[in-house]
Amino acid sequence: MHDALPMPHGLAVIDPRARTFDAVVVGAGPAGLALTAALATRGLDVLLVSPQWPPPWPNNYGLWEDELDDPELLAAASTSYEAPAYIDAAGHVALRRTYLKIDNSALFTTLAARASRGGAHVAAARALGVEHRRAASALRCEDDRGEFELRARIVVDATGHTPRLATRAGRDDPGFQTAWGAVVDADADLVLRGHDMILMDFTPLGHGDDLATFLYAMRLPDGRAFVEETTLVSRPAVTIDALERRLTRRMTSLGVDAFSAVGPVERLSLIHI
Repeated sequence: MHDALPMPHGLAVIDPRARTFDAVVVGAGPAGLALTAALATRGLDVLLVSPQWPPPWPNNYGLWEDELDDPELLAAASTSYEAPAYIDAAGHVALRRTYLKIDNSALFTTLAARASRGGAHVAAARALGVEHRRAASALRCEDDRGEFELRARIVVDATGHTPRLATRAGRDDPGFQTAWGAVVDADADLVLRGHDMILMDFTPLGHGDDLATFLYAMRLPDGRAFVEETTLVSRPAVTIDALERRLTRRMTSLGVDAFSAVGPVERLSLIHI
């Protein structure tokens, strides 16, 4: 399911020691690479810092078609779903809005090429800490040659759920979105029940279980299905293990007796302040 990302198109890996950049972006996920490309396109001298290059992008990404007005990024969609379903105890509702599943490899290629055209560079290093000074911020990093420092007018932490540099402000008990999913070796029709995609299936699982989790599922071009049990916001977080158990129960309730993952498992945890 999760193809290896291609090698970047001309996005050069450099030794950034003793250099000052307009901007340093820490983290090479889709958000970090998109920001790097956007800044470089505007003529800034940008460095992307990532321990791995190319980076691993194990998760599935999707969005509504009408939210994306960039033709190049629209071309990175691998599959479109014309009327994903919403399901609860009252029945099925088709949502008259097209949903897109993103091809990670195509998205990576597009963003890396944009960043390269803008003159951005990559440092294969791990960020350790940052000190903000009047003239420039100093970012401490480490690579296979040891620790070093580089400078930038601005440093952006795009490392996600457990940020390397940023300190989260807000409430002491934030909400969490968590998910557990995988490609499954099962009859997609059993899972999808006549739909090509289920955006949310809140069908109760019984047994006095009132956790507000739902099934997110899509038919893949090869006939298999990607399924994921998700909670949008919970306090405290619904654990990944609990979601795996609930997804197994949900598959059993749909007649999928031998539920097993056949590809890399997707585990997601996001904080909502």
